[in-house]
Amino acid sequence: MTDYPTRDELDDQYTWDLTRLYETPADWARAAAELESRLETLHDHQQPTDSPAALAAALESIESVLVAKSRLTLYAQLHRNEHPTDEKRRDRHSRGQRLAASVDEAVRGLQRRIQRDAASVRAFRKEGDDALDGWHAYLDDLLAQAPHTRDADTESVVSAFAPVIETQTDTIAAIKTGDFDPPTVEASDGDPIAIDHGTYREALENPDRSVRRRAHTAYIDALADHDHALAAALTEKVRAHAALAAVRNYESVRELALAAPSYPDTGMHTSFTEAAHDAVLENVRDHLEAYHGLLESRRDLLGVETLRRWDERVPVGPDDADAPEITFEELCDHLLAAVEPLGADYRNRLESMLDERRIDVYPTARKRTDIPAYCPSSPDAGPFVLANFREDVRTAFYLAHELGHAMHIECMRASQPPRYVNSPRPISEVPSLVHELLLADHLREEGRPELVPFVRERRAQFLAGNVYGAGESATFLHEVYRTAESGTDLTPDRLSELYADIAAEFRAPVTPPEGDTAAATRGAPWRQQAYTRDPYHNYQYVTGTVAAVSAVRRLQSGALSAEAYLEFLRHTGRRESSTSFDALGVDVTAAEPYERVASALESVRAARLG
Repeated sequence: MTDYPTRDELDDQYTWDLTRLYETPADWARAAAELESRLETLHDHQQPTDSPAALAAALESIESVLVAKSRLTLYAQLHRNEHPTDEKRRDRHSRGQRLAASVDEAVRGLQRRIQRDAASVRAFRKEGDDALDGWHAYLDDLLAQAPHTRDADTESVVSAFAPVIETQTDTIAAIKTGDFDPPTVEASDGDPIAIDHGTYREALENPDRSVRRRAHTAYIDALADHDHALAAALTEKVRAHAALAAVRNYESVRELALAAPSYPDTGMHTSFTEAAHDAVLENVRDHLEAYHGLLESRRDLLGVETLRRWDERVPVGPDDADAPEITFEELCDHLLAAVEPLGADYRNRLESMLDERRIDVYPTARKRTDIPAYCPSSPDAGPFVLANFREDVRTAFYLAHELGHAMHIECMRASQPPRYVNSPRPISEVPSLVHELLLADHLREEGRPELVPFVRERRAQFLAGNVYGAGESATFLHEVYRTAESGTDLTPDRLSELYADIAAEFRAPVTPPEGDTAAATRGAPWRQQAYTRDPYHNYQYVTGTVAAVSAVRRLQSGALSAEAYLEFLRHTGRRESSTSFDALGVDVTAAEPYERVASALESVRAARLG
C-alpha cells in the first residue's frame, strides 16, 4: 500500500465537513427512512392535470423528493469515498442506490400521469397561469421525455434492476482499487515506489526516463492480471445499458446517453444529438495535425529518438529546473486573483466556499485515490470536492478545475430554484476549463518565475488531453459500445485491437515498444480507460474545452462581458445545450473553435522550439 497519512493526522481545514449534509450516519438513516415514507405522497396526485394549481403541486412534490434523494446519495457517496472498502459505508451506499431507484420509479409514475394529458398541460402553459410560473422549461423537458417513459409494470422492473445495472461499474471499480495490488519499482535514488492509480501519474512526470518506463510497464502489467475480469465486467455493463436503452425506446446506448438526466438529477435532461456527437469527433480528427506537432516537439525537446507512452506527461521545462511545489494556501490565493475578471461577486463567493470545508484536499490512507479529483453536488446542499492534491502544478490545476464545477453549482443555487440547479453534460466542463485557463494566464503573468514553464506545459496538457485525449477515448468507447451492442464479446484481445487502431491514428508520433507491434502490446492502455464513468461521458471534455477557449478569448477581448458569462452559468440548468453555447457565441459542431485550440497548441510548440 502507498504510505499516505490517515485522516486523523490532517488538520481539519484540509478535510471536508460532511456535517453540512448530516450530523451523523444515524441522521442519514433517519432521513432515508423519512424519504421512503414520503414516496407514498406522490401517489396522492392522482389527477395532476385537473388544474394549473394541481399540476404545480405535483411538480413541487417531484422536485422535493428528487432534491432529498440527491442529498442522501451525495452523503453516502462522499462518506464511502473516505474508505471505499469499509462494509458499513458500502452498505449505506447500496441502500442509497436502492432508495434512489425507488424514488425514480415513484417520480416516473407521477410524470407518466402528467404526460398522459399533454394537451391540458400545454393549454395551462398557454394560459399563463401564475401557478406555473417558473415551470415552463421543466414542463417542456418533461413532455419531451414522454416517448421514453414506460408503463407502470415496466418502470417497476427497471427500478428493481437499476442497482443491478450499476453492479458491473462497482465490479470495475473494485478491480482497479480494492483488488489492485500496486507494483513496486525502483526510483532514481534506489528507493522503492508503490505505483497505484495516483502515484502512476506522478511517476510519469519523473525526469528519469528509466523510472517512467518502469512505472508505466509495471502498472500496465499489474492491470493485465485482471484482464479477463475487467473485459467481462465491461461487456456486461454495456449489455445492461443496451437493454435499458431498448426498454426506454432508444435505438442505442449512445442515443440514451445523449439524453441522460443532467447532474445533479432534478428531472431535467441533456439534449445533444447523435449528429452533433459525430460532428464533434470528426472535428477532433480533422485537427490532429496540431496534436501530432505537439508530440513531435516533445520528442525533440526530450532528446529521444522515439517517443513512448511513458514520455507523454513529463514536463519539458528547463533542463536544470526541479518541478516547483505549490501549497494549498498559495493555490487558493492565485485562483482568487485569477478569477477577478469574472467580477467581485464571483471572486468573493469562491473565497467563501474555500473557507467552508467543502474540499477533501489531500490523499489519505484508505481514501479513494484512483481519480485526481471530482466534484459531486446536491441542488440544496451544494458542491463538495474530493481531491488528491500533491502540492504540484498538475494537481493544482485539477483542483482549480473541480472548483470551476463547484462555482457553477453555486451560481445556479444563488439564482435558480432547485429544479434548475443542474448541468447538462455538453456544457458541464466549460466552467471548469475556464478556471484552468484563467489560472494558467494568471500564473504566467504573476506567478513565481520557476512556475512559468511548468504552467505553460500544464496548459498544453489540459488542452491536448481534454480535446485529443478525450476525443481518442470517446472514439474508442463509441467503438466498444457499438461492438458489444452488435452481440460481440469484448475480449481482452479485441479491446486491445480496437484501442491500438485508434491510438495509431491519434498518437501517430508515439512509437510502440521495440520490436513488438502486436495489437496486444500496442493496445494495452485500453485497461486505463474510465469504465466506471457513465457511458459516452468523454465528449463533454471536448465540447467544454473548445467552448472554454473561445469564451476566455471573448472575455479578454471584451466581446463577452463578465456579466454575460455569469448569466450563462446561472441559466444552463433551464436551457437546451445548443442555446447555452449560443450564449457564449460558440458552435461546438463547427470547425472554428477546434481551430482555436489547434492554434493554441501550435503556439506552445513554437515556444518550446523557439
